[in-house]
Amino acid sequence: MIFKILLVLGLIMGVLMSDICQAAALSDEAAILYEQSRQSIFQLRVVDLSTGKNSDLGSGFYISPQGHFITNYHVVSEYVMEPEQYHIEYARRGHGRRQT
Repeated sequence: MIFKILLVLGLIMGVLMSDICQAAALSDEAAILYEQSRQSIFQLRVVDLSTGKNSDLGSGFYISPQGHFITNYHVVSEYVMEPEQYHIEYARRGHGRRQT
């Protein structure tokens, strides 16, 4: 009986250790991916021209050397619908803030 319990506990520990090792490998992979792409990531702000206050805030990343980028539509939707009311500012670490 004790042998069966120890066997089951050993198997459980083996499975848990395998999961922990896989999670660590994924974490390492995520860290490497972030390090490789962090220069492409930026913060995006949609600013209300009448108040000067941020209306929306989000993030995005560049996908081309020409400056094309991807972000979520909900971040820029007010600007898209009323471009005369809003402008977009974006900032990238070490590059300062820019405005469209």
